[in-house]
Amino acid sequence: MTIQIDPERIAKHGQDVVHIKDGDYENARKELNDNGTVEGGDFSIVGNTASMLYPMGLQFAYETLNSHKDMLEDFAKKVDNTAKTYRASEQSSTIKTV
Repeated sequence: MTIQIDPERIAKHGQDVVHIKDGDYENARKELNDNGTVEGGDFSIVGNTASMLYPMGLQFAYETLNSHKDMLEDFAKKVDNTAKTYRASEQSSTIKTV
């Protein structure tokens, strides 16, 4: 049994990660930023403790999304580098007839 690795599929996986980062994560960050604010809008908080902690909770969620976005960016770059490195090593190790 031979293991076959497709560098094109590896690169496609990196593109999939970028799509997730630019799509779903950006939409979540935008939703928190646009509709998650206490001031104005249709959201009302009763109680001093809740009104003090709510903005901190939103900020925590926003920063968590940012850190995950950074991790996805780094992961996508590393997956792309893996595809390039594997492709180059395959080309270098192929016996060529002259």
